Amino acid sequence: MTSGIYPTVIELHRGDQRSVSIEGKCVDCSEWSTFTLQTQGHVRQVISYEIVLGNVERMQIGWINEKKYIENLSNEPHNGVGEEANSVGIDCCRGGLLLEGSFTKLEGLSIKAGSTILCDQKGHRWYVNGELVCSSNAADGTKQFEHSSGFPPAFNCVTTDIVPCFSGKGIWTVTEVVLSCP
Repeated sequence: MTSGIYPTVIELHRGDQRSVSIEGKCVDCSEWSTFTLQTQGHVRQVISYEIVLGNVERMQIGWINEKKYIENLSNEPHNGVGEEANSVGIDCCRGGLLLEGSFTKLEGLSIKAGSTILCDQKGHRWYVNGELVCSSNAADGTKQFEHSSGFPPAFNCVTTDIVPCFSGKGIWTVTEVVLSCP
């Protein structure tokens, strides 16, 4: 989708605004913070997005059920996407999947500066440098989520409340966004 016709915007969700610089789709933050990727001025939903990492610390990339996430947000300011209820994310530092605070190691997963992470189908498939590393679909032949139904009920792909979310410190760029059809 053309970003000028159907724009998206990165918004600071948790953290100190003074430590954050957002230029287009590039984030540079000197303190650990959490961001969302929101649509702007249209009803299409983000169904897939890609991030290229620069030098980052404790980067977590994923999705939240925004309404339920905000309602149940803990008082721990250093929790990121996947560490809170109603969120799921790839933990780039530990090399695994975070699902509502539960961590699952993804053996052999190596993420570093320059890596590309694609969060596909609202978090049902995860690619690192073009390789499928985790999926909620057993037919994909890779590490399947621990929950037999994929996501907990809050993560029904039909809902419009599922939005991209990423937490970390350092520099990264959202390089591609795929939106739903009307």
